[in-house]
Amino acid sequence: MLFWEENPDNVLAIFHDPWLENAIDKSQRALCAGAALALAAVLALRWRASSRPRRRALLPSIAGGFAMLMFTSLLVNDLVTGERSDTLLWIALASLITVPAAFLFGQLRSRLARHGLADLLLDLRSMHGEALQRPLARALGDQSLRVAYAVPAARATSTRPARRSRSRRPALAAP
Repeated sequence: MLFWEENPDNVLAIFHDPWLENAIDKSQRALCAGAALALAAVLALRWRASSRPRRRALLPSIAGGFAMLMFTSLLVNDLVTGERSDTLLWIALASLITVPAAFLFGQLRSRLARHGLADLLLDLRSMHGEALQRPLARALGDQSLRVAYAVPAARATSTRPARRSRSRRPALAAP
């Protein structure tokens, strides 16, 4: 316990006993590790019992549980060996990135699904003309959107699909 070494007149320090301090420290770390493992087990059970949409919603929680397990492994390593592993510390710190990454992935996925862009992107190669213009206008929220095609000979644009073009690369144009 650090408060004893810094100031021997500390009110919180009743008596100085290194063995008792070590026992309290180890029991506290063991209880924290047990609680972290119990929480990880609860998350795993909820993940297993959930449907696919619920699993997508649980993804940031699972990432947080993973980060917590990495720090628990660091805690157990300190408890067992008495030394801090720098490699394990860096892995635990890097695992903290998974939480916001999982959250942002979920936000991106829901936003794409809400606007129907996932299906639109899959069908984009087979759509031409009016069939392409309506879903793009709806997805972008601009009903005045027109799809313009490049006309190779005149280097101009047309709102009608080219008939003999080798590559149909549509460009977006506003009226």
